[in-house]
Amino acid sequence: MGERIRSIRSALRMTLRELAGRSELSESFISQIERGRSAPSVASLYRIANALGVPLADLFAAEEPEPRDPVLHESDRLHLTWGKGARKTLITRRADSDVDVFVAVFPPGSSTGDEAYQHGDSSEVILVMSGTVELKLGDSSHTLVTGDSIEYRSSVLHKVTNSSSLDAEVLWVVSPPTRGAVGSDDAPLTGLPT
Repeated sequence: MGERIRSIRSALRMTLRELAGRSELSESFISQIERGRSAPSVASLYRIANALGVPLADLFAAEEPEPRDPVLHESDRLHLTWGKGARKTLITRRADSDVDVFVAVFPPGSSTGDEAYQHGDSSEVILVMSGTVELKLGDSSHTLVTGDSIEYRSSVLHKVTNSSSLDAEVLWVVSPPTRGAVGSDDAPLTGLPT
């Protein structure tokens, strides 16, 4: 991933200092990421992607000849820890996609983070595939059970929590893709495509 960030930065003729300034991260931290000596949080990766002007998925994309296989096998998906005890699996990978899709698993007591967060101003849809979650959306709160869905703007502060005793699985769709979640509590990257 670090090599990929350096490759994109070099292609844009952007210095390390410029990337640090645009992403509001330290130059030494970005250098450590590029050299594979630091594991950045997803929030930091969003900042870097936004500063480079590319979707987050581009930071993980290997240099591949086109056309590439449009099938993304389960074993090749990117798995991340997220928020407080949740897990996220990316379903889309194309850099030029008009939509980001991922599945999140919320074990009992987990959430998207301590605080509600916002990012961009896209249409965001969630579908509860199993279990029960609580969605805090602005000043309102919604209990969503299996089969329920809700659509909202990603610019509205939102937070998902599982207060039940069973795992909850939620499908997330964001269109167009956004970069740079504000106030999110992303945990460090824990997995890469195999």
